[in-house]
Amino acid sequence: TAEGRRQAAEIRSAAERDARVIQAEASVKAAEIEAQARVEAARIYGKAYAGSPQLYNLLRSLDTLGTIVNGDTRLVLRTDAAPFRVLVDGPPALPAEAPA
Repeated sequence: TAEGRRQAAEIRSAAERDARVIQAEASVKAAEIEAQARVEAARIYGKAYAGSPQLYNLLRSLDTLGTIVNGDTRLVLRTDAAPFRVLVDGPPALPAEAPA
């Protein structure tokens, strides 16, 4: 009947509106979480760098290498530049820690 179709249309419209509101709220929450994660990552990176700049740079170079090179990757690059230099020269000598 016409009344049933009208009620069905109202129900669909309300459900679609609710879905849009939920989606918008979820997008805002996701953006907040991502922003907090970036701030926390920057804090962690800063702390790691302050603790040992050489080790930090080595690990970041290796992370970069792992990101850009996979099993099917073929690259022709200079090995005297980061991050590939570490593959030729080995890791830099880290300063010895002072006894506690």
